[in-house]
Amino acid sequence: MASTALHKFFFFILIKNKIIILFIERYFLVSRFLAHSLQIDHQS
Repeated sequence: MASTALHKFFFFILIKNKIIILFIERYFLVSRFLAHSLQIDHQS
């Protein structure tokens, strides 16, 4: 029983970390895209 509880706990942390990483990657992509579009606006 204890081993399955530990397994679920680690699985939960793994899923949470994946979600956090996804959000961080999306945030960086959006910020980079916004910076790029701002540069284009300034050039034109």
